[in-house]
Amino acid sequence: MRISDFDWDDGNVLHLALGHGIEPEEAEEVFAVAPLLRKTRRGHYVAFGRTCSGRLLVVVFENRGKGLARVVTGWDMNDSERRYYIRQREHRAMSKRTTRIKEDVAEYYKRHGVLGELEDGTVEFALDEELRRQILAGRRTRRLQNVSIKLDPAQIQALRKIATMKSIPYQTLIRQWLAEGIRKELRL
Repeated sequence: MRISDFDWDDGNVLHLALGHGIEPEEAEEVFAVAPLLRKTRRGHYVAFGRTCSGRLLVVVFENRGKGLARVVTGWDMNDSERRYYIRQREHRAMSKRTTRIKEDVAEYYKRHGVLGELEDGTVEFALDEELRRQILAGRRTRRLQNVSIKLDPAQIQALRKIATMKSIPYQTLIRQWLAEGIRKELRL
């Protein structure tokens, strides 16, 4: 499988951001930084990997053909997924020495997890080299809108400390918390 671009629209962007606190750029980074890919019994693909900032994510996607991948859902790896990812990477290293998101698919993996759905064997994968360079250089970023708010310096210090403990930038932490609050208010 060769991926030359990603299919993003409001459906999958909002699902990732509001539902899981993941920016599309982070999902793309998983593909650019040596992902572990597997196919599920339901015909979807799963990319286990690390973002440029070190965040460990699981990204479920569909192969739309002609090099187009559509991210369906994603989340931070839980403990069992993290162990699986590390174990598989070690094993691999030793051996080398639509416009609307399909809510049923996202909900299915949310309820059942992904590990029990994986088929045996690896998935052959290649990311278009120009796309990889764009992702790693940060040239595929969405245009975020700046908002100014006044915060107490103690709040900013606390935000930075929490973000450092989570190994993410503090602005990303604020966006994740905002997305979580929006999700709760809208009951998503």
